[in-house]
Amino acid sequence: MAKRATREFKPLDTFTITVGQKTYTFTQEELRRAEDVFGLLRHRLRQDILTVLSESKKNEVAVSELLRILRERFPERYGFTRRNSRPLEQSVLSLHLNALLRGGYVARRRQGRYQFYQLVPERFDLVQEFLEKLQKAQPVETGTRRRRGRRRKSA
Repeated sequence: MAKRATREFKPLDTFTITVGQKTYTFTQEELRRAEDVFGLLRHRLRQDILTVLSESKKNEVAVSELLRILRERFPERYGFTRRNSRPLEQSVLSLHLNALLRGGYVARRRQGRYQFYQLVPERFDLVQEFLEKLQKAQPVETGTRRRRGRRRKSA
């Protein structure tokens, strides 16, 4: 039986993309970090959790209190309404809090049977660093684009 030839693909050291008049160049490490950052932050519930934690007058918020605030503040998404027959459950909230904890966006403190969460501001530096790099991208000249495909015959 003949051996099948296999190709090994080596990832590029950098990734460059031109969007409009700007060119963005990222290293593979920056892309991996961006994926970690934005992958966790793109979920709506996690965004709302971080919003509530950032606006809290206290430094930290208990899970039960966070659940109550989310249901009151966003009843159409997490409360019991005619359109939403299943309100947010504490087990679902805990899953998302654990994802944010593993990502380093929140810290947890246990006191008895209660768990308190607070933001870790240093972690958000990655988000800011990535966005600043996007803003500093160098403009490049782009040529006119040719259409591909068949040309229509003129009548």
